[in-house]
Amino acid sequence: MTLILYGHLPELMFALSDRRLTNPNTGAPVSSAATKVTLYPGMWLHYTGLSEIDGVPTDLWLANTLYGQHHLPTAFFHLRDKLTETFRRMPWSARIKRHAFIGVGWVPFDQAHTHYDPVVITVSNFLSPSGTWLAEAANEFTLQATNLREQLLPDTNPRFVYLQAAGQGMPEARRRQLYAQLVRILDRGVISPHGVRLLAEEMRRRSSSTGPVGGGQLVTVAPHPDLIEQDWLVLTPGPAMITCPRTTREYFDTAFSAVSHCLSYILIPEDLTAPEWPPAVNMVGMDPYVASWTWSDFVF
Repeated sequence: MTLILYGHLPELMFALSDRRLTNPNTGAPVSSAATKVTLYPGMWLHYTGLSEIDGVPTDLWLANTLYGQHHLPTAFFHLRDKLTETFRRMPWSARIKRHAFIGVGWVPFDQAHTHYDPVVITVSNFLSPSGTWLAEAANEFTLQATNLREQLLPDTNPRFVYLQAAGQGMPEARRRQLYAQLVRILDRGVISPHGVRLLAEEMRRRSSSTGPVGGGQLVTVAPHPDLIEQDWLVLTPGPAMITCPRTTREYFDTAFSAVSHCLSYILIPEDLTAPEWPPAVNMVGMDPYVASWTWSDFVF
């Protein structure tokens, strides 16, 4: 399964996933150049699990499923139900059918869009209510939406660090070590993108030529909507990337047509000495619209 590291650093949400596909029965690598991310307005969605759903690459299946869904909460409830219906038809074992989409982004807290909260959305059939990743898939998918505002209070979390892992198992002790490393480098005044780089290096160390985690990665970054994209979002050494030259508020408050100007994705190739352009990321297409939903729509 894919390893996904995701969370929050000062003023940005992030997610990293490797790009390897493996045979679910043998574990042997099939490809190391898969695109496991889809862009929905306001959310980067990474997946771990099956690389195809109903014979369609999973990232494209997701884009097609969410097409035309303008209201983000409704879109994710629709996705949950569609996944349950589709996976029940699959003849495979519960172990092979484990699957999850992890979404990271910023959600408006009020209708005036004067404040945005960092949010993680998980749609999965093998995540328990307590947050434990299970060995077998359940018969139904569940949706969990987590507002990180309570986990990022300055009194209890002054460096505003949140880090979780999904999919391919990472020992909890190691996740805690990485969390402590992020806090330490931020204490020294290191800017957030270098924290993302630390996590990218960790994923590369966990990769191998034959194992389930590959060396190539796709990193997605969602800066706070009030920020203007700056050069410090560049990860080194020299990966290709797409960045946004304008404020993300233009995207969040006006039209989906501005999406390519508001979020970043970064490809870290298997061989850092041979840069390549980022792969085409499927974007959920829809007519331009003004967002009319807030965090309260997720409270259920």
